[in-house]
Amino acid sequence: MRITGHPTNRLVATSRTLPAVPPSRQGCEAQRRVAGLCPFITHPCRHPQQPPAPSRHTKARIFDGLKTFFPASRSTNVEPAEEPQDVLEYDGEDIEGGSDMKLLDSEGDGLAEDQDVFGPLAVLLVGFLEEEVAAFRRLMDDMEADMVQIVPCSPGMMAGTLQAALEAEVPGSYEQPPLGTRRTVFLSGMVGAEVLEVISAYREAGMPPTVWAAAVPNNYQRVVRELVEEVHADNAAMVRRAQEAQARRALEEASEQDGSE
Repeated sequence: MRITGHPTNRLVATSRTLPAVPPSRQGCEAQRRVAGLCPFITHPCRHPQQPPAPSRHTKARIFDGLKTFFPASRSTNVEPAEEPQDVLEYDGEDIEGGSDMKLLDSEGDGLAEDQDVFGPLAVLLVGFLEEEVAAFRRLMDDMEADMVQIVPCSPGMMAGTLQAALEAEVPGSYEQPPLGTRRTVFLSGMVGAEVLEVISAYREAGMPPTVWAAAVPNNYQRVVRELVEEVHADNAAMVRRAQEAQARRALEEASEQDGSE
């Protein structure tokens, strides 16, 4: 049993099993679970004295997303760009030619149990309106994850690398994203259990639909604008595949029913 915090309902119990915690953090995590707290909270195990930038020798294991539909939330606010009704989360391995992007899901069955942390503890919000950025910040505060740096992606950051954006100083004033910028969330410096907490709380809060991706060594030096385009292109391809598979299953079931009559 663990506790998930979100704005509309501070404490929600869930029985979903969390991924295993890396050995270096098991002691701290055990104390948190005994206390009945969610795993994503300010704690000495984050070792704040360490520099936020990832080590070049860090072996970062990727987040493996499930190939399942991720129901999109709906918002009545004016949106920067129209989002797909169904957002698919996957591991980036099935696209022909491979992919540098690692999209995430909200179930966690495929999250690497011994995954190392990569990148600074930060979240890059691409294409979010000012009030949505503020809502995301409140969401993290309610999860007691106020140590996570929330970076609204400015037009200038879109032309720079993912590393530069995640490690940048948070702008003093909000800059409106260019018209047509699609919402994308890049998570950095989190273990699997923390990723689950963020995505689940976001969904439960009814925030606008978005696509989730993780910062990994293969995409860290790439331009943010290019990554966003790739994330959504790969996501659309996987949505089509899933829809086609669903249609095939429906036809097979219909054929079986006709044959049994």
